Amino acid sequence: MTTQERLAEANPSDRAGSRHPRTLVRLIAFALLGVALLAGGIWIPRYWVFLLGAVSAPLGLALVTLHLTGRRRPGRPRLPLVGAVAVVALLVAAAVIAAPRAMVAQMDGPYLWRDDAAPQRPKVYLSAQTLLVVDADLIRGLDPATGRERFSLSRRSQAVSVGADGTFFVVSGERGSYHSADGKLLWEIPTPIRPGGRRSTLATAIGNGTVVLPDCEGQQCVYRAYKGSGAPTWTMTGGRSDVSLRNGPVSGHVDDTSRVRLVPAVVAIAGVPAGGGAGVEGTRVGAMTVGLDGRVLGRHEGSIAAAVGEVVLLSRADCQYEAVRAGQAIWRTSDLPCTKMRGMTLFPDRFYMWTATAQGKINGGFTVDLDDGQWRSTPALHLDSWDDRLPEETTGVAGNDVWVERDGQRLTGVDASTGRVLWRYRSTGVDSAIDVRDGAVTLRSRPDARLKTLADSDARWQVTVLDSRTGRRTAQLVTNGLPLPVGAGPGRAYVQVDTGRSGMLGP
Repeated sequence: MTTQERLAEANPSDRAGSRHPRTLVRLIAFALLGVALLAGGIWIPRYWVFLLGAVSAPLGLALVTLHLTGRRRPGRPRLPLVGAVAVVALLVAAAVIAAPRAMVAQMDGPYLWRDDAAPQRPKVYLSAQTLLVVDADLIRGLDPATGRERFSLSRRSQAVSVGADGTFFVVSGERGSYHSADGKLLWEIPTPIRPGGRRSTLATAIGNGTVVLPDCEGQQCVYRAYKGSGAPTWTMTGGRSDVSLRNGPVSGHVDDTSRVRLVPAVVAIAGVPAGGGAGVEGTRVGAMTVGLDGRVLGRHEGSIAAAVGEVVLLSRADCQYEAVRAGQAIWRTSDLPCTKMRGMTLFPDRFYMWTATAQGKINGGFTVDLDDGQWRSTPALHLDSWDDRLPEETTGVAGNDVWVERDGQRLTGVDASTGRVLWRYRSTGVDSAIDVRDGAVTLRSRPDARLKTLADSDARWQVTVLDSRTGRRTAQLVTNGLPLPVGAGPGRAYVQVDTGRSGMLGP
């Protein structure tokens, strides 16, 4: 037996390698492909390409190493193994360092659907399972699940009033039009002209095919109800009351309630001042409620604080409130922890109040359930947009069924009815603006320094969407333009970006 044959017998892998010379080439090609995918995923970036490369590149190098070490002759150093381990370590380190950049790709397009027709900075809110997008020249109704356009009304709207049933009244020029929840025109009338040539633009109440428009001069108002004809079906005179429900308090994004507002299904009329001539049937009352059919439901002591749906909230005395439905009191409270300085924000199911010291420092607050009048204390919460009376980093935000407390980047969701902690979440951004509405908590922030550096742009913003009941993160978006998120269902948010890109985020 020759020396070469004896060596071959001692190293059978040499014979296997000589029989399969293409195996090593294929393994090397696989490893190089993985490296190319990893580099491409980081450079482009494309998140799925990055993940594929991060798995295939180390795997390919490991297979090449195993193949080569299996053919190593006795006495030769393990250079292929050492080199492969070093390269794999380098690739893993690169993947870990570059992961945030690749994450930008994942967060830059997680839209459930896109709304490319959206104008810049429209007014957006969810009403009767329709997402209304209101601009100065266009009113669109979108399906929140699919983004399909259900209707589009091309008209220059001066004001839009929306009822609890989803119907809405639009004032455009000298005409006022009433529409069903699916956008169908039900009737149209000339808008009443106020003294001095002004026209009524915002409704006081909407429902059952009826729209009530106020015509006020000072504190005296005439309330006219319209139902599909040019002449009002009934008219009443009383004091001024501005009780429209805004679409929830916000922290850091637009919500122009002067053009879009939600209105109740009952008319709440303030009483006429003592000695007022043209009173409601000449009666001096604190307030009264009127049905959409013109029937007086009840007369009440106190002043009108708010109205939601068919419930009217009355302030009877200093920090004593009463709720009435169909003219009958449903609850009354008198032990609220009020202070001389306080403010109110209303939601569909509850209202919040902040309390302050004599020096004007907000020191806490409370929330009251509109169904039963039960109340509980709250910490200091934002009740309006960018409330400059409170420090952003330690102040939470009020919501309909959940309020969110904040301590820097740590957020805590609290059940508004029970005070029970529902979830905790740590924000990854800085300088977060929080909005709580319609089943979603949306955070708008600057990305952290590491992600911002890897994203190669100081102009990028980060939007995070949480389910308001569970705190589960359902979507995250990084974008170049300023995003304006609006909650639109459990864990979902419609995001407008001032660069023109808009759409729905969520599960």
